[in-house]
Amino acid sequence: MRKGGFTLVEAIVALAVAAIFSLCASMLVGPILKIYRQVATRSDGQLIVGNVMDAIRKETAYAQSLTVADEVTLDLGDGKITLSPEGYLETDGELAFAEGYYNGKKLQMTCAQAGKDQADVTLSVYTQDRELCRVSARVSPLRNVLARTYSIYEPEGMRQITLETAKNHTGWNANNDIFADVYQNIYGGAVPEYSMDNILSKERRQALLDAATEQYGPYSPKLKRYKELLNDTYYLAVGVTKTTLVPIVYVTNSPGTLNNQPHASMTMVYFDYAWYFPAENSGYYLPQFNGKTEEEIRSLLADETQWIPVSKLRG
Repeated sequence: MRKGGFTLVEAIVALAVAAIFSLCASMLVGPILKIYRQVATRSDGQLIVGNVMDAIRKETAYAQSLTVADEVTLDLGDGKITLSPEGYLETDGELAFAEGYYNGKKLQMTCAQAGKDQADVTLSVYTQDRELCRVSARVSPLRNVLARTYSIYEPEGMRQITLETAKNHTGWNANNDIFADVYQNIYGGAVPEYSMDNILSKERRQALLDAATEQYGPYSPKLKRYKELLNDTYYLAVGVTKTTLVPIVYVTNSPGTLNNQPHASMTMVYFDYAWYFPAENSGYYLPQFNGKTEEEIRSLLADETQWIPVSKLRG
């Protein structure tokens, strides 16, 4: 009978069992690590190809024209997008993303004309000659897309082009970035003039002033906005709500304010193909819509103690 410790045989058996467990563990861990690396590589490839396609969409959105110069080159009229021989996206001869961004991967791109100012673009990302993923999209300049339905100088066209522009922006300041993008890149830093006659005839506007004069008296400060309605020329503008990114189109008589901030005083608001007149004074109404969904904004405008449908002002 031994007093303690292990015999040589027991030690050998224990080592053998440990070796077997280690071998089994290594046989399991190896494939798991391989699968993990494959998934990580594929996810990285999806992120790269998605961001590159977003960059192509953004570049083509403001193109003067769009034609396929060759299989890997888009002519934008005032610039071009192409794929370098190394497999990196270039815009006007410059890398759109730093070489290190691709993390050793390469792109392949094919472009095909799909009609006037339209192109079908297919992007694939590769690592060591193995395709990781592929995406395809049809791209067009925003001006040309919307010109087939609504003029960008009309309220619905302005709303739609803002919605399209919103697809290129995310983040906490996206609403202001969308406004700046539309204001600077679509309208060249000056919102378009818009005749009030498109909303309400001058006769009806005069009738509203006469009725307000009778109700409040000829010297009431409440008459100011009714008198301003008699101006024929206003300006069409758009604001974007915080968080929910809903475009709010409106007319304003103070467009210069937009050079310093993303919204101006609203005389009338356009929503769901209809115009609304504030029941009280005109003012900076966009903040009250911030964080509201389209349905919530619809409910706010349905409150006729706050907003009067212009259709009811036409008599």
